[in-house]
Amino acid sequence: MSQNMDKQNKSVALKIANNELVFQNGEKEKCAEELIIANKQLVFQNTEKGKRAAELIIADKELVFQKEEKEKRAAELIIANKEKQYHALIENGNDAIVIFNLEGKPTYVSRSIKRVLGYSEEEAMQLGIYKLVHLDDREALSNKMAECLGKPGICLEGHVCRIKHKSESWNWVEATITNMLQDSDINGIVANFRDAVYNGEVYILSSVGNGCKMKVIFKGAQSEKIITDNNIKFLNN
Repeated sequence: MSQNMDKQNKSVALKIANNELVFQNGEKEKCAEELIIANKQLVFQNTEKGKRAAELIIADKELVFQKEEKEKRAAELIIANKEKQYHALIENGNDAIVIFNLEGKPTYVSRSIKRVLGYSEEEAMQLGIYKLVHLDDREALSNKMAECLGKPGICLEGHVCRIKHKSESWNWVEATITNMLQDSDINGIVANFRDAVYNGEVYILSSVGNGCKMKVIFKGAQSEKIITDNNIKFLNN
């Protein structure tokens, strides 16, 4: 009788122990599942953090790009305004500007050419610079051009010659010539020229005989003076 009771007690104890093990295993599995869920949540959170970090990097790059674009547009506007001012000065100034190639054909003509020589821009673009220069002044111009070609980027000032006006008259002009053939943006010889009139005086440099004479004609006066070999002579009309 006592042995049967012991067996029953042991059996009950085993069942209780088994149930406890089952419960503990269930709890472990539950904890494991919770850990898996927690790990997945951490992975998701880390992924979201990485995604937000990437979005922030992209947003920062976009801000930098927008800032650079604004600065670029601002710089372009400044350049455009300066170009407008520069062109306004060119078009409204006393100087006419012509860029021409080695053959003397214009590649650019400023609008102010009309005030100096009477030609429109379109007309001037069809003319050769050498053909407009007076025959007696072409040798001096050729010499000046040879000097200009040998001094790239240097302004050669004070060349005076006669150029045919649209009205068929001959205008005395003073030119500044610069060789800009080496500049890819210009690729030509730049000539700035204007009427050779200063303070009521017209300065004329021309070749006479074997020497060179400087004739100064006072506008409105009845005399002119010729300077040659450091001697001054006055001629009355």
